[in-house]
Amino acid sequence: LDLCVTDVMPQAKKRELTVAVETLPDLTPIAIDRDKIRRVVTNLLGNAVKFSKPMGRIEVIADRVEAPPTGATQFDRFEPERNRYLRLRVVDHGIGIPADKLSSIWEAFYQVDNSSTREFGGTGLGLAIVRSFVEAHHGSVAVQSEMGKGSVFGVLLPYVTDEVKGEAGELVRRA
Repeated sequence: LDLCVTDVMPQAKKRELTVAVETLPDLTPIAIDRDKIRRVVTNLLGNAVKFSKPMGRIEVIADRVEAPPTGATQFDRFEPERNRYLRLRVVDHGIGIPADKLSSIWEAFYQVDNSSTREFGGTGLGLAIVRSFVEAHHGSVAVQSEMGKGSVFGVLLPYVTDEVKGEAGELVRRA
């Protein structure tokens, strides 16, 4: 997380933004593709910087939560470890996203403001990449937003997935 913050600090300083990182002190390590998750968090932080009001605050919060396994509607009672997730949240107090646009922001090339006079640049690929990388980790990503009050992007990464390493280090499916 510290590397991700370092990646966006030049832009954050230009906008006089404070970026704070909060992590649970005894956070359990997790097996992830470090480069991909760094891109996830850096993309979310980059958007938070871009859409925050000058002299605002952005928080990156990492903790552990319990939730039903990805794609399930109930907790796993027989393998409760499958209910544990690393939760990463990026919180900004910026312009927010209109409620009717929330489901579309994950689409490639989608821009909330696609007018020729739009204020914020970008390709519209960042959130599509975020979702793709998170889902490749068998996780999920969601957003809550309110116009004029900001957004919270949350990522859940499971501690246990159906993929395990074989003897040669290759990924294999759990039976």
